[in-house]
Amino acid sequence: MRGTVLFAVIGTLALAAAGQTASAGDQLKLKLIGQLPETCELVDIGSEVRRQIDLSTSGSDTLDFEIDCNQPVTVTLRSENGALVNQNPAFRSLSDGAQWIAEVPYVATISVDRVGLRGQADSRDMNGRGVSFSSRQIPFDSPASVTLAWRQVGPNLLSGNYGDVVRVTVSADQSGG
Repeated sequence: MRGTVLFAVIGTLALAAAGQTASAGDQLKLKLIGQLPETCELVDIGSEVRRQIDLSTSGSDTLDFEIDCNQPVTVTLRSENGALVNQNPAFRSLSDGAQWIAEVPYVATISVDRVGLRGQADSRDMNGRGVSFSSRQIPFDSPASVTLAWRQVGPNLLSGNYGDVVRVTVSADQSGG
């Protein structure tokens, strides 16, 4: 209540300084309006993380990070290729999907347990615009993870280096989830 009394005193002094008098029934209202800009960021992670994985068998790999936002969020997962793709262009042109295989699809799972955000997407669906998941909760300093899981595709998988780029984008959800 000290702040209210102080404002009333300042208001009364301002009236007196302006050559006006205040009577016992006069009131002064002070409306305070403030703004806090939205922040939404991935914490404790570089802009690019590279992992070496073994495609000769089924497996998974998890990337842990932290999300720090001051309003509800949308997390979007995008795949550059829609699968782990053989990096040799000549092998990609050989792949017919039946006899020779030059790509390994996977499933991505996003988890932000503190705010109840969990979603799964097939890598082929993540190609292009990506797949988005939203939460109505606010993830202040919330641990998060993305897990990529793949299955062994069989003996016709062409040898070589396979790769994909998965982009994890976290943005403020203006609709509130």
